[in-house]
Amino acid sequence: MSATQEKDFSAYLSERGSRAGDALMTDPTSSKDYISFIYGFPDSDSLPAATIATATNDVLTNNPVWSLQYGPVNGPPAIREALLAKLKRDQG
Repeated sequence: MSATQEKDFSAYLSERGSRAGDALMTDPTSSKDYISFIYGFPDSDSLPAATIATATNDVLTNNPVWSLQYGPVNGPPAIREALLAKLKRDQG
């Protein structure tokens, strides 16, 4: 078998899995219609796209030069402080 050939695993699928077809199994927008344990497709409605867009816009607007650069080796101080506070709260 060459490296580009794929094995046929269809014999191992359940009856429901056989009926699902490839499009259903690989379309993240349809994940609300079934429980998928492949590819890590969360429910599309649960993804915070608007919040991420707003945060990205804020960062690029308020700090355009440094927002796309590598940060300090130890990470930004505000993130380190937040992480330390959480660890202290959760683990003492």
